[in-house]
Amino acid sequence: MDFDIEKLQTLLDGAVASGEEDSCQLAIYKSGRLAVDIYAGKNCRSNTLFPVYSVSKGLTSTLAHILYEEGRLDFEAPVSEYWPEFGCNGKENIKVWHIFSHRAGLWQMPLIDKFADQADWQKMVEYMQNATPEDPGGKCHYHGITFGWLAGEVIARAGKKSFRELFREKIAAPLQITDEWFFGTDNDAETRLILPKSISYANFCDWRTVFIENPAIRSACIPSANGIGSARAVARVYAALSGNGVDGVRLLKDETIKLATQSRRASFDPLPEGIASWAHFGLGWALAGTPENPGAIFGHGGAMGAEGFAVPELELAVGFTKNKYNTTHPVHPLRDRISEALNLKIRHW
Repeated sequence: MDFDIEKLQTLLDGAVASGEEDSCQLAIYKSGRLAVDIYAGKNCRSNTLFPVYSVSKGLTSTLAHILYEEGRLDFEAPVSEYWPEFGCNGKENIKVWHIFSHRAGLWQMPLIDKFADQADWQKMVEYMQNATPEDPGGKCHYHGITFGWLAGEVIARAGKKSFRELFREKIAAPLQITDEWFFGTDNDAETRLILPKSISYANFCDWRTVFIENPAIRSACIPSANGIGSARAVARVYAALSGNGVDGVRLLKDETIKLATQSRRASFDPLPEGIASWAHFGLGWALAGTPENPGAIFGHGGAMGAEGFAVPELELAVGFTKNKYNTTHPVHPLRDRISEALNLKIRHW
């Protein structure tokens, strides 16, 4: 598979020049090799960092699968086997896979005194363990923010270390992305960070801007939504899931990926039509392949339009970041044009 880097760069430059985008990055790995590493926008470089919101969920899920391979996490086990305090108020029969397929019935956000309370891991974990679910194990309902505390605490309990320690040990350090991916920024990361550029008008307040512009949120660990990184780091994680991996690092076995990319949507809960059809989950990863083979493309998109995904059959991995609010989300025209140029199925997630 050859890449027309000049054409791809023209797409990014054109979107920025027209005002459609402000800054963006595109990174593509092919068979473990970084084949495309381009960017556009003022003060944007390859190592510039972007808030990528729910792209975080894909990397969080990758960590869970690593623990599964190590025999430390069983997706079929009750959550309470790892997190005993969770087994109350109708949550006794919720299994780990229910969390990772967004079927735990715990999508409701905690009632908090101030926005920055979301940065308090223990406070949010205690809220989730005392919460009462709605339709646990039933229909898919996207756990936009709560996924982070639910999945993150299960991972921490199973791995017997903090989520952040486990992510660094199992993914960031082996792949050498400790300076390009953060669940909680440090001072150096803050100097390389491009914040969202939002559309503002009367009586409008976009949660994405309010969320990530809060320093307490950026420095916290919220594995569902506050990941900050480069397109190159995101692509590198997905590149390590096929072929020979990256620089000798292969994170998961083929059989694990096959298990993780089987549809977990209930038979009584068919995919809706239109843009809502993006919510097709395996175990943590969103599935974007064909109806016959949904796991042929898997990964996760983010609320500002970033994405990361893998196409194992092609040994292809893509990371894309951007920072401008788009009123058509989850449809992002630049992202679609890139997909057309790569001859890939368009994803609206």
